[in-house]
Amino acid sequence: MRRRGLGGVCGRGALVVLVVLLGAAAGCPPARVGVPPRDAEDALLRISDNLSGLGAPLICKGLVSFRFRDESGNMRRFIAHPTTIVFHTPQSLYFDIKDAIGGSVARIGSNNERYWIWIDVPDSRRLMWGEWSRVAELPPERIPLPPGDLLDALCLRPPGAGVLSSPFVLRRGESDEWDQRLVQLRMDAVGRPVALREVRLDPEPPYQPIRILDRGPDGKIVMDAEVGQYRRVGDGGPFIPRRYVVTWPVRDAELRLDVGDAVLRPEMPDVFEFPRQFSGRVDALDDPPLPPLSPDESAP
Repeated sequence: MRRRGLGGVCGRGALVVLVVLLGAAAGCPPARVGVPPRDAEDALLRISDNLSGLGAPLICKGLVSFRFRDESGNMRRFIAHPTTIVFHTPQSLYFDIKDAIGGSVARIGSNNERYWIWIDVPDSRRLMWGEWSRVAELPPERIPLPPGDLLDALCLRPPGAGVLSSPFVLRRGESDEWDQRLVQLRMDAVGRPVALREVRLDPEPPYQPIRILDRGPDGKIVMDAEVGQYRRVGDGGPFIPRRYVVTWPVRDAELRLDVGDAVLRPEMPDVFEFPRQFSGRVDALDDPPLPPLSPDESAP
């Protein structure tokens, strides 16, 4: 919806009414009516109020595609796999990716203490896990999909839950199109404000996030999440996106997700337990990687 100068203040209101009436007479649906957020506090409150509707576990079915580079630099691709996602606030996640005959080829999970990713394909069986309390210490190259980034990209927690604690400000774009963004700032080494996270808001009610940009200390984009097609869960439930495209440029990773069915279930699914048994390679990500052997140590 474009915001253009229309002359005087009184004339603007009359013209808007006239445009709506003409559109209705021509058979066109009138624009959705709503009041955009007035400031950052109002915008964040609307997002939190919507997420408060996730009081019961959320269960979604859909199709997912993702790619990433493994520790050897080889590109791994999973295209249009059926998926089941279960989420319970604040950070319990079960993201199961199936193959064509119904077995799991990958699973991303977390509970309040740990997060994990396991992959089970013919030439790679690997489980990676870590503690939430130490996730800030994790070097970017240790894990293909950062667990906190995934929760944020799926819009399952407030925008400021998983990044450096600093206030958001509400900025408006410089174009003539409706453009409001929540921007989280931090100070760089010389005291200049740098955008840490930028959350673009939908120009339509319910004014939820439609794009999240995260930048590293050098200003480069480390995550770009575009979401959309918000619909309610059931009758009167919270709005959630049904379309996600998330890229991690520095990791050469991408996730695309289309959500179909989405329901809230009052019973707690038994899917948030850490996988204590896994018949493959297991990497505790919080442990420092072993240094390479010197020629003397590697000699028989």
